[in-house]
Amino acid sequence: MDFATMLGIILATAVALERLVEFIKPFYLQIKTYFTGKRASECTTTEKKVMTILLGPVMCIIAQIGIDIPNVNESALIQYILAGLVASMGSNVLHAFLSIILAIKNNAESIRNGSVE
Repeated sequence: MDFATMLGIILATAVALERLVEFIKPFYLQIKTYFTGKRASECTTTEKKVMTILLGPVMCIIAQIGIDIPNVNESALIQYILAGLVASMGSNVLHAFLSIILAIKNNAESIRNGSVE
């Protein structure tokens, strides 16, 4: 799987995960209101992040969406979980990938030049 295909799959998964969280949020708010006794109109940022971190791997396991990492002989389940965790970053996943690629490029150049930090 080339990088563009992997990035497209992760972006599509991230968008689907955001929609899934928006679908589940009203049910979560009803349960939260029931247990706390206070009417909650919106989730906190932390609650949304926890939902995406929990739902991302579950969604990727059910849909069997994984990151095909070359030269890594890990089970498919671990790759599904990794894809879910990466997708849980939401629409910022593109910026995170670009930051990682830039860091790898900079480290490779520093190693090539002989100045290991």
